[in-house]
Amino acid sequence: RLALLALLLVSSATLAEDSSSEVPAAAEPCDREACKLPNCRCSGTDIPGGLTPRDTPQFVVLAFEDSVHEENIVTYRRVLYNRRNSNGCAASATFFVSHLYSNYVFVNELYNRGHEVALHSMTHMNPSTYWRDATYDVIKQEFADQRVQMSHFANIPFDSITGMRVPFLQLSGDNSFRVMSDYGLKYDNSWATNAYTSPAMWPYTLDYQSTQDCLAPPCPNASIPGVWVNPIIPWVDLDGKPCSLVHEPDLFNETLWFQFILNNFERHYFGNRAPFGVSLLEGVIYPFPQVLSALERFLDVINNLDDVFMVTSDEVIEWVKNPVPISQYRTQACRQFIPTTCVPSQCEVISSYDGREYEFESCNDSSSEVPAAAEPCDREACKLPNCRCSGTDIPGGLTPRDTPQFVVLAFEDSVHEENIVTYRRVLYNRRNSNGCAASATFFVSHLYSNYVFVNELYNRGHEVALHSMTHTNPSTYWRDATYDVIKQEFADQRVQMSHFANIPFDSITGMRVPFLQLSGDNSFRVMSDYGLKYDNSWATNAYTSPAMWPYTLDYQSTQDCLAPPCPNASIPGVWVNPIIPWVDLDGKPCSLVHECYDAPDRFNETEWFQFILSNFERHYFGNRAPFGVFLLEAILYPYPAVLRALERFLDVINNLDDVFMVTSDEVIEWVKNPVPISQYRTQACRQFIPTTCVPSQCEVISSYDGREYEFESCNVCPRVYPWLGNPLGQTQCKIPDEIYSRCLVNARWTLLVFCDCTAYMGLYTSEANYRRHCTRLWKMKESGKVRYLPERNGRHEKYCLG
Repeated sequence: RLALLALLLVSSATLAEDSSSEVPAAAEPCDREACKLPNCRCSGTDIPGGLTPRDTPQFVVLAFEDSVHEENIVTYRRVLYNRRNSNGCAASATFFVSHLYSNYVFVNELYNRGHEVALHSMTHMNPSTYWRDATYDVIKQEFADQRVQMSHFANIPFDSITGMRVPFLQLSGDNSFRVMSDYGLKYDNSWATNAYTSPAMWPYTLDYQSTQDCLAPPCPNASIPGVWVNPIIPWVDLDGKPCSLVHEPDLFNETLWFQFILNNFERHYFGNRAPFGVSLLEGVIYPFPQVLSALERFLDVINNLDDVFMVTSDEVIEWVKNPVPISQYRTQACRQFIPTTCVPSQCEVISSYDGREYEFESCNDSSSEVPAAAEPCDREACKLPNCRCSGTDIPGGLTPRDTPQFVVLAFEDSVHEENIVTYRRVLYNRRNSNGCAASATFFVSHLYSNYVFVNELYNRGHEVALHSMTHTNPSTYWRDATYDVIKQEFADQRVQMSHFANIPFDSITGMRVPFLQLSGDNSFRVMSDYGLKYDNSWATNAYTSPAMWPYTLDYQSTQDCLAPPCPNASIPGVWVNPIIPWVDLDGKPCSLVHECYDAPDRFNETEWFQFILSNFERHYFGNRAPFGVFLLEAILYPYPAVLRALERFLDVINNLDDVFMVTSDEVIEWVKNPVPISQYRTQACRQFIPTTCVPSQCEVISSYDGREYEFESCNVCPRVYPWLGNPLGQTQCKIPDEIYSRCLVNARWTLLVFCDCTAYMGLYTSEANYRRHCTRLWKMKESGKVRYLPERNGRHEKYCLG
C-alpha cells in the first residue's frame, strides 16, 4: 500500500543525504549565557535586567479584540480617550482587530489617538479546530496578508503593525510563529498559561525551548529566533480558577467588579510586576454599565500611581528588550508617532468567496479608478522626518561645509563564490574616520545567489537590499509589470531573503528594479503596502550639479523621467533615493558605472582613479548630495587596474574627516534627521546583532522550468526551487511532513514521492529530463538507497519513461 502512495520522487532534494524536508528539530533548553537582551530572552518569571520589583514599572495592557465598528467605538472613546499616565504620557491600549465587519475609519481613529492596532485574523473562522489545524499558508493569508490589508484600508503605517493574537487563543504549532518570523511581525499574544501566574511569566523569545505550559496544543516546538511570546497571564475568578479572557463575576455589581479587577492587578503589582493584561470583549462592557463604571474606576486609580503605566503590548516588548528602572522610565520622552489622514470611502462590494454583498468604510478608495496625480509639494505641510519635497536643497537647511559627504558603494545582482572574493578584498575591515565600520549596500537578486555569503555580508555590517527574484530580461518586463508581479518579485523576495540568508526581515528596507526600469506607481505602491522604506531605481540627468537629495512621494516629484512610466500618484512616506549619474570622459551622463560609454581604459589604474575622484568632487565641492558608486563586480575582478583604482579611492575617503562610506539605508535615516558633521562624528556607531548560519547545500528542481538548481541556504532546504508565487519553495504535498521525514531520516532510505498537485504536473517537459532523473533513481535503487520505485521495464508514462 505504501508503494501505491509513494510512487516517484519528484524533487531531487530528497536524494540528498541530509533531509531537506526534515521536520525542524526541537529547540534546545535555553542557554542563559548565550541568550541575551535585546534580541533573546529565556522563558521565565525573572524580571528583565535583574531589576527588583520595587524598581520595575508595573505595565497594564488593556487589550480588546475582534472587529471595530460604530457600536463599540462609542465605548472605546468613553473609556480610553484623553487618559494620561502619571508621567504625562498618553495612556494607550492594544486592539487586536479582525477584518470581517470592521470599519477602517474607526481603526484609523484609534491609531491616531495613540493606540496600537494589531492583527486578529482576516476571517475569525469558527470553530477553533480551524486554527489548530491551520497550515503555514493559511496563517500567512490570515495574518501576513491582513497586515497589508490593515495598513492599506486604515491608512496606517505598515511597520506600526507588529503583533497578533489568534482567535480563541488556539495555537497551531510552529506555523504562526514561522509566519511571524518570515513576515517581520514582532510578537504573539495568544499563548495562555496556568502554571505561571504567581509569580507571572514575562515575555520571552523562541530562540530556545519554552518552559510555558501548553493549554491549547499544538504549541511551538522549534527554535524560531527573535520572535517574541507575550504570554496571556490568566485572571483568577471568584472560585480561584484561572480564566484567560474575562467574563465574570455578576455583571450588575459595580463594587464586586471593581474589587475583582483590583485583586487580580494586585497579584502582579505585589508580585514580580509582570505586565498585567486586561483582555476584555467590549460585549461585556457596553451592555452592563456597572462593569463599565468599575473599569473606569480602576483606570482612574492606576493612572494616578507613580509606578504604574497603561501601555500597549508593543511598548511592553520594547521595554523588555531594554529594561530600565522606574526612575529612568518616568523621565523618558513620550512615544512619538505621526498621525495619518483618512478620507472615508463608503464601500459596497461583492465577495468572490460567498457571493454576498458587504459594506464597510475605508480610508482608501477600493475602486479601480486611476489614482489622482500628486499635487505640487507644499513645503509648509511636508516636513521631516516623514516627508520631504524633491529638490537639491540640503536637508535641515545645512550649509555644504557642515554637511557630511556620504559615499554609497552599491553592488547589484546575485552573490556567489566568485564575487564574494572581490567583496572581501575591497570592503572588509575598512573604517571611516570616525571609527565606525565603512559599509556598502548589496541589491541582491535571488537567481544563482548563495545565501551563506549573503549572511556573511550582513554579519560584516553591510546592507542587504532587494533586486528581484528573477531578474527577468528584457526591461519591458519591468516596464509593464503589474502590482502583483512587483509584489511577487520584491515583497515576496524580502520574505525569501530573510528566510534563506537568516537575516532580520526588518533589516531589509530597500529595493532596486533591474535595468533601472520603472513601472509607474506599481513598485512604489508595493513598497508602501509591504513596509519597504526606499527605492534606488530612479535615475536623473537633470539634477546632477547640484545633485538631487532623497525625497518622499507624498507630493509630486520634480525629477526627470528617463525610464518611463514614472510614478504619478501621491504615495506618502515612500522614499526615492535618486540615481545621480556619473559623467564620462566625453561629458555624457551614465547612471551605472559599467554603462559609461566613454570610460577610461580598463587597464589604466591612474586614469580610473582620476575618473572616480573627479565624479566624487562634483558632489564634495557642490551640495554634498550622496555620491553613489554603482558598480558591477564584473568590471573589478577581471580588471585589476580598476580594482586597485577603487581601493585607492576608498583609502582616500576613509581618511577624510567629513566623508563617510555608508549604506543607502543610513543615508535615508540621516536625511530624516539631519545633523551637522560635528554632531554626526560623535554619534554612536550603528548597532546590529550578527546572526548564525548553518549552511545547507540544496539541490532542488524548479516547478517553473523543470531544471535542477543548486544553492546554499542558512535554513533547511526547500522541496522545490523557490520562485515567483512560491518564495520559500514549499509544496502542496498530500504526504504529511511527519511521514515524509520519518521515511527519510529514521529508515535511512529515500522515500520516492509524487505529489499529485498542479504545482508538479508537467514538471519534466522533455523525454531527456524524464530519462535523466529516472536513470539516476534506478541506480540508487540498485545500490540500496531507494526502496520504492516501479520496475525499470514497467510502463509509467505519467511519471517516468522506460
